Amino acid sequence: MSAAPRELALRVTEFRPNESRTRIGHCSLLFPQLGLTIRAIEVHRFKSYGGDVRVWLAYPGRPYKRDGVQRTWPVIFFNRSSHGTICDQAIEQLTSMAPDLFADAPAAKAEERAA
Repeated sequence: MSAAPRELALRVTEFRPNESRTRIGHCSLLFPQLGLTIRAIEVHRFKSYGGDVRVWLAYPGRPYKRDGVQRTWPVIFFNRSSHGTICDQAIEQLTSMAPDLFADAPAAKAEERAA
């Protein structure tokens, strides 16, 4: 049995709009308890034909090629529950920083994802 994810204090320190396909920009996250800043996090937003909106974060990765195909090796990895908690907190802060980009995006909660 896994324990519920503990709340991590984090702060979005920067958001730069940079749209391409589903990517709407890049942000930096500061984890003050750890003294850790993660930069170049991609913020993605997808709206389906049914009108559902999904927003998520993609952490930086190291590009490489295998069999002629460009791929990315994750540099930073969080388990699923921690990633959900981090995304929820960051998206809540990003919504207040750039409300026009997130106007129709419902806040997805980690509890809903776990079900």
